[in-house]
Amino acid sequence: MSPPRRPARTVTTALPTHSPAVGDRLSARIHWSRPATVGLAASLLAAFAVLYFRALLFDHNLHVVVPGEVYRSAQPDADLPHLAERLHLRSIINLRGDDEDWEWFRAERAAAEQCRLELYSMHLRADRLPGAQQLRKLIDLLIDCPKPVLIHCHRGIDRAGLASALVQLLGGGSIDDARGQYRLKHGYVAALAQSDVPQVLDLYSDWLDQGGNIHTPDRLREWAQRHYVPYGYRAQIEAIELPDQVLAAQPAPLRFRVTNRSADPWHLRSERARGVHLGIKLHAVDAPSDFTTEARGEYLDRIVAPGDSVVIGAVLPPLPAAGRYRLTVDMVDESVLWFADMGSPPLVADVLARPVSQARAAGRVK
Repeated sequence: MSPPRRPARTVTTALPTHSPAVGDRLSARIHWSRPATVGLAASLLAAFAVLYFRALLFDHNLHVVVPGEVYRSAQPDADLPHLAERLHLRSIINLRGDDEDWEWFRAERAAAEQCRLELYSMHLRADRLPGAQQLRKLIDLLIDCPKPVLIHCHRGIDRAGLASALVQLLGGGSIDDARGQYRLKHGYVAALAQSDVPQVLDLYSDWLDQGGNIHTPDRLREWAQRHYVPYGYRAQIEAIELPDQVLAAQPAPLRFRVTNRSADPWHLRSERARGVHLGIKLHAVDAPSDFTTEARGEYLDRIVAPGDSVVIGAVLPPLPAAGRYRLTVDMVDESVLWFADMGSPPLVADVLARPVSQARAAGRVK
């Protein structure tokens, strides 16, 4: 009997390949013609492809991660109700996002409601490492979601593979067990892979090796919470010159000390459209306007090694009216992302803009 269904709700929130040795011990009395050899090779290749890609091609790349508890797949289609009944599902983790403009998402949500399934959605990119907050959220979701659960992305390879690898690690499995979620039968071919997502396992393994530790579920959570740094996107930003009050419509000088807290160097560039720069986001909090703007610090040509610091000047743009504004200072990899998108903590401060008339009355502005 299928377990009772709860009311549905939507929660948004390498293996190298080696060619086997060709049969070099064939009897000299057997002579293969070229067409026969090519035909045999083609037949073997076709059988190999059917063996390893049958699930990918014919069953939505569906695989068991933990029997009776966790499954992984490509994007489920109209067969989702049948799949939910077949696997006794109670929840779905969708790693593709939840944009209402996507027809597939609307269809999946409707099917989840029909089947009384919990639908959890988060957006992981298929080609890049997840941000620190995203990784922590995914781990929490894998622990807390009702089981049995189906985890899916688009093709069920990279992002679903990462979630399935984390399931293995959270269940006490080894790093090798986790790497087993990236195999040919899942559609993963290391030599052809263009995604950075599987590198999460490499980063975790390297961290364990550096500390002389072995994997435990608690260590995985500690690493994700405190030590996971995707790429070089981790900065510590301190204010050297940051006034808490300024005059409206008047620019103000700013200075910050920025320290590279990642394991990779940053390449600061004087080009505006490339490289790493100090970025400032500003918006009205309690002011008579919907003012929002962005600015950049001074453009420098410099390499900032891990652990090194650099002082960067900037100018606070003129604030249009008196009131309170919020300043968010972060590093930005131009045309790629802001460091905060990967979990780096920005510097956030409020600035009060005073009317120029008050300063004139006090004799400080002519």
